[in-house]
Amino acid sequence: MRKGWAAVSARLLRLVLHDDGPEPLGAKRFPVNFFSVEPRPLLHDSQDVSVSVATEEDRRAWQRMYVEYRAAQIPPGSLPYESDEVAADAVWGMSLRGQLPGTADILVARGQDGTVLGAATVARLPAADGAGASAPRGYLGDLFVSPTAHGKGVGRALMAQVMARCKDAGFSELCWYCLQSNVKAMAFYRNLGFVPTAATVWQYPEDAPSASG
Repeated sequence: MRKGWAAVSARLLRLVLHDDGPEPLGAKRFPVNFFSVEPRPLLHDSQDVSVSVATEEDRRAWQRMYVEYRAAQIPPGSLPYESDEVAADAVWGMSLRGQLPGTADILVARGQDGTVLGAATVARLPAADGAGASAPRGYLGDLFVSPTAHGKGVGRALMAQVMARCKDAGFSELCWYCLQSNVKAMAFYRNLGFVPTAATVWQYPEDAPSASG
């Protein structure tokens, strides 16, 4: 088992990181890259974009963009929930009601006129195995930008705020997954200087024993 990562949950998926070796019993490879970085300042020069925590008034705009994002970038069946609309309702509800692991916030990026241009979900996870209770981690959920706002620095502004929040909270690291097939997202993260780890990610069925017991 990769040191410090007994198991990392992504909503209803049971994803586990392993060192190279035999295929774990009952698991299958999950086609994602795993990022793990120490929170650090990230500059952005978009003066026309502001980022804040979402409120109930942002729900419709957020859900509309979330559905568009899943339909355009995530292959059907890659993530749980039978439809994009159900997924949007579930993620919004779990985030604002504190039902995601640890605590979570949905951040929204707005233009000068208040229009929601993009969003990101950032959660507080428990400390990794052996890290001690004083070393919580951050988990970046979905980060997406409205197609009409691509190329305007919205994604970078969101990522800068995610990094700032994690650093201010004293998180030891920020981690996230990105589907290997999501070429645009992978290019975005690489352009910001982020490189995926060498970890292999495995998905366990809900009724199968995980490597952590």
